[in-house]
Amino acid sequence: MESLLKTGLYSLPIESLPQVDVKFIETDFAVEGSEKYSCGEPNFRYFPLTRYKNAELILVPMDCGDFDYRYYLLTVLNNSIVDEAYVEGIWFDPGKDDKKEEFSSYEINKAGEITVTTDHKIDGNSQKITKTHYQIMDDGKIVQKK
Repeated sequence: MESLLKTGLYSLPIESLPQVDVKFIETDFAVEGSEKYSCGEPNFRYFPLTRYKNAELILVPMDCGDFDYRYYLLTVLNNSIVDEAYVEGIWFDPGKDDKKEEFSSYEINKAGEITVTTDHKIDGNSQKITKTHYQIMDDGKIVQKK
């Protein structure tokens, strides 16, 4: 089956790109499951990264809530979204003045392992850094590693 998505220009390994370089492509909802990631807009926005085995890896912005910088990594197989993982962006508690903030970024290696690094800050000062590890499976599923 021919992909309905544009081909990514990158190859593995890959890491978070400068925000200025991430230019989202707008398309209709030809990819099955894409309506869920449109924030109620009439188009599906995505940024093609690369392939891992048979899965296409794309970033989608989930900027419809309190946060305008949140990217999810989606795996797409046979023009259908298989799985997702939150991989990049900024989180904070919009109702509090405590200045807690989390900044996440990602790396994906040639073996399909995703590492999401989150820097937990208070008042701009790093408190701790956590790493979450995932594996992209042959069927496109993204599984958190223990």
